[in-house]
Formats: sequence, C-alpha cells, structure tokens
Amino acid sequence: MQHLKLKIDLKKPRRKSLSSNKKITEEAINWLSIEQDGLDKSEQQKFNLWIKDFENKKEYENIKFIRNSFKQIPSSYTKNLTKEVNKEIKREKLFRNFKPLLAAASLLIILYFSVYTKFMPVYTKDYSTENKILKNIILPDNSIVNLDVNTKLKVVYFKDYRKIKLSKGRALFSVKKDEDRAFFVENLNTQIKVIGTMFEVSNIKSDLTQIKVKEGIVKVSNIDDNNKEKIIAVLEKGDTLKVNQRGKIFVNKKIEPKYISSWKEGYLYFAKTPLIEAFKEFSKYNNYKTTFDKYENTLHEIDGKFSIKEFDKFLYALDKIYPINIKKEKKNIIISSK
Repeated sequence: MQHLKLKIDLKKPRRKSLSSNKKITEEAINWLSIEQDGLDKSEQQKFNLWIKDFENKKEYENIKFIRNSFKQIPSSYTKNLTKEVNKEIKREKLFRNFKPLLAAASLLIILYFSVYTKFMPVYTKDYSTENKILKNIILPDNSIVNLDVNTKLKVVYFKDYRKIKLSKGRALFSVKKDEDRAFFVENLNTQIKVIGTMFEVSNIKSDLTQIKVKEGIVKVSNIDDNNKEKIIAVLEKGDTLKVNQRGKIFVNKKIEPKYISSWKEGYLYFAKTPLIEAFKEFSKYNNYKTTFDKYENTLHEIDGKFSIKEFDKFLYALDKIYPINIKKEKKNIIISSK
C-alpha cells in the first residue's frame, strides 16, 4: 500500500496564500460532504470544473484519503485518537477565529500531521479460498492463520495494533503474543480482541459470528452504528459463543478444545450435534444439498469423528443408528422416516 506523504515547511514561501489554501481545503470538504448525499446533474458539472484544477484535485484526494483511512481504525483506538486531536487543537488554538466548516478542515489537517501517522498501515494483504483449505499462513509477527474452504479475509497491520477483517467463511488464528500490539478480528459488528492465544472465528450466514477458543483468553465486543464498543463476553479455553450484529448472544457453552478447527486436519468432530448442523458442516466440502421430510429428523444428535473425504461412511453410520432412510440423488440427499 502506498503511503501518502505530505510536507509543510512554514519557513519557505508558498505558491498560494494561507487564506487561499484554507479556501481550497474548505471547498474539498464541502464537495466530499455533498458527494455522500449524491450529486445532481448541476452539481456534478460544477464539481467536474472545480476538480480540473491541480491544487483542488490534490487537496480533494488528500482529505478523501484521510477520511477513508480513519474509518479503518478500531473503535477502541478512536477514543484515544480523538483525545489526542483535541489536545492538539487546544495547544495550537486553531479554532479561535475559524468558521465551523474551516474548523473541520483544520481538524483533518491536525489529525494527519500530528497524530494520524501512528495509524498508517505497515502491512496489508488479502487472502481467500474456494474449494481448498489453506494452512499455516505466517503473518509478519509470526502469528499463524488457517483458512477453511470458501473463506475471505484481509490482514492489516499497524504500528500499535494488528487487525484481521473476516468477510466470509471460517479461520483459525494462532496469535503471537505481543503486549504492546493487540490483535483484533472483526466480522460484521463483532470485534474480538486478544494479546496472544488460539481461537476460531466463523462468519455464519449474514448475521451471526461464532467464536471458539482453543487456548488463552478472548474479549468479544459489539460495535454499534456510532462506532462505540461494548464488551459482551470474555471467553476462556473451551468456550464457544454465537452472537448477532446487534450483540445478542444466542449460544454460550463449553466444548472440548480438541473439537475446535478439526477441519484443519481433515476431520469433523461432532458432540451431540443435531443432524441438520452436521450436514451443513459436510456440505462445505462436498456441495451436497440435504432436505428432511420432518422437522423431528433434523434433531437427531450425533457424536464422533468423521473424515471430510468419507461422506459415504458418515451416511452409512446414520442409516444404522437412526430410524431414517437416506436417499442420494446426484448432489441431493433426502432424509425421511422409516
């Protein structure tokens, strides 16, 4: 990722006056605000003319870059960042004679030059899988990530913290301990914070996040629409949690740590797992679609260890254990009562 580098030398003469530069900054912020609401035809024409000017375009891109980058900072850091900015504002006394809009421009400038460089990414990379498990991805700090099938995430490391954005699928994280740089994983509105541990995070459907702790301690928070953080749980070894985007907890229970991320070794462990959930797990690897004739048949519970590649053995075991018929048609599995 290329870093934006700006230099200001107050001792040297500048091509444009200070008031002229302030005016450009004010206009750039104004256009960005209008863009968020949507430009009409007349505004679009005016904007196209305005941005043709080199100085206008440069300032517009600078302000836009700062705004977009600021959004990537975890909420737990934005509070401290805001405090630092406010201290800097008071020290410089920049708001004494400024208009409200120009004050906002000054805030952005201060944010970049005196504080924001602390939060510039030092490393970024995207990872994704489709039909294969991706094992033992070594990150710059020697943390290790394993990706299940159909998984997508983004790694963003900063000077003072490490962040993973999970947008799809399931991943196992083995985090290298670093007390000076917390490790965050974000999925939907759920944020997981650790110092050093091993845990799994899953993106379930479009609303749920599941966390399973294999080792160590994990703090789980919900981030609301105002980017405020609320701690909802602290998990320890063997804890598992399902939470939605609003921070509501649906499942909070203990499981054997050996069951966590068994997919990494090519196996699925089930412990009193309803059949419907077991079939969903297998479907990630074989693309079979399962239908049940009765709701009651989805509730049969199964225990055991099964190879991901031996789906037929799993079906054979079910046929012997439960009073159900299993019919296999191409990529469809039909479960019915005997």
